[in-house]
Amino acid sequence: MSWFKLLIVTTLLASALAQAEIYKCKVNGQTLYSDSKCADDAQKVDIVVEQVDVKNSENLKRQTEQSQQAVDNKQKQRADNSKSKQELMLEQEIQKLNKQMAEAIEPLQISKEKLYNNPNKKRTLDAQIKALTKQYQDKIQSTQTQLDRIHGQNAATTTPRTTQNNAQ
Repeated sequence: MSWFKLLIVTTLLASALAQAEIYKCKVNGQTLYSDSKCADDAQKVDIVVEQVDVKNSENLKRQTEQSQQAVDNKQKQRADNSKSKQELMLEQEIQKLNKQMAEAIEPLQISKEKLYNNPNKKRTLDAQIKALTKQYQDKIQSTQTQLDRIHGQNAATTTPRTTQNNAQ
């Protein structure tokens, strides 16, 4: 309905302007516009009014909405990619920590196996192995908790889509 009103108003204005004569004058150093000659050197001004093409306006509105939707989709995709990158980074961190733990403990294990007759040194090495293992496991657990939090967020955002798909 609003496009129709706009078309009527534009048509009325165009017809009114088409009949009116506009003059441009210089009076006391100022430029004035008037519907009558305001000075002897007044110049008639031709005004061109373009009609509003309602179909083009509707197409432009639709294109704008589609462009906004494309921008919104791109931003959502970037956010999803960001989560994926963060997940990948955390998974790699867990792998790195596991590798570092194995590399740190391996020499102690080898030394422990060589100590057949020295139980005191074996206990000391056992304590060192246990302490290193706990240190790395705490770091791995912390990283795993971060990863689980991200997985939980992803599950929360994908669950409604899955439910909708199942309903269809």
